[in-house]
Amino acid sequence: MKRMNYYDHLNELKGKLQSIEKALLEDSFKEPMLSVLLNVLIEEIRELDFKYEVPFVLDKNKYHFYSYINFANKYKSKLLVDLQELQYEMNRKNTNKKRSLALLQGMIETDLYTSHVKKKINKWVNTTGITVHSQAVYTDRLKGVENNEGN
Repeated sequence: MKRMNYYDHLNELKGKLQSIEKALLEDSFKEPMLSVLLNVLIEEIRELDFKYEVPFVLDKNKYHFYSYINFANKYKSKLLVDLQELQYEMNRKNTNKKRSLALLQGMIETDLYTSHVKKKINKWVNTTGITVHSQAVYTDRLKGVENNEGN
């Protein structure tokens, strides 16, 4: 089986959320089926390392990477908590449809909260005049971020 591209995988996860949203809007959802789908979605996101491109100038100066990784982990945790809250709402006897839709729309509109992290990363400004490079950083991983990498 071919390994899925990171961005395709994110779009697939977002598509699953959109199908849950559609089922809620059309009142066509079946609680057991959605509960299983949410369980799978939560597990996939728990295992997924979100990827962000972070700018830097010198290999020896990557201290800001730690801040961005922590910020990204914060939003990954928020995503997991919101999915668990959505699952709780869906499993209640009287589902709070309005709250469920608000949670879903928040996750979908922000691309699984990745837009918050990208916005923060884009605030970084190069004040040195030296050519800017970028490196991929991942949530839950600090590997490869060490300030003297390769030295």
